[in-house]
Amino acid sequence: MKAHDTALARKYAHAFVTVFGVQSDWIDQLDALAHTFGHNKSLLVLLTLPNVTVDQKVMVFDTFFSHLLCIDALKHLLTMLIMDKQVLLMNMVLDNIVTLYREQQGIVPCLVESSHTLEKADKKHVQNFITHTIKHTAHCVFRVNPKLIAGIRIQTPTFFWQHSIRAQLQALRTTLRR
Repeated sequence: MKAHDTALARKYAHAFVTVFGVQSDWIDQLDALAHTFGHNKSLLVLLTLPNVTVDQKVMVFDTFFSHLLCIDALKHLLTMLIMDKQVLLMNMVLDNIVTLYREQQGIVPCLVESSHTLEKADKKHVQNFITHTIKHTAHCVFRVNPKLIAGIRIQTPTFFWQHSIRAQLQALRTTLRR
């Protein structure tokens, strides 16, 4: 990924947010769509074919993603990216739209890894702990990481916290090596 592409994607996202705004109920869908395009670049490559008109490309996009709440705004974005020959930036633009929204709302992205699947109540306790600690609303993504060995790891862009047997073993190993 080039720095130029990153900056350009951010500009498209900023323009999108300025023109269309972003509603809170769009965020999960935009995030999922960005993930889909990020892991399936071939979907975007199909939208670069020169022998298919812009209208046909938008129609295909509309057919597949008509269930999205923000489909009309996304069709404008897609049309602009196709016409500017920048459609391969779509997932980066969508990621940036989500990031801009979260920044505006004071929401901090947070990765929570645990050694086992957390129950809903446990997830709520972890989210409350994070919100209290960082003094911002946390948008948590929960993942299972069996390498933690009976523990949990929490990471935001500015905060890291870990409590696991593995971390304790690593600290002990470091101490013993001295």
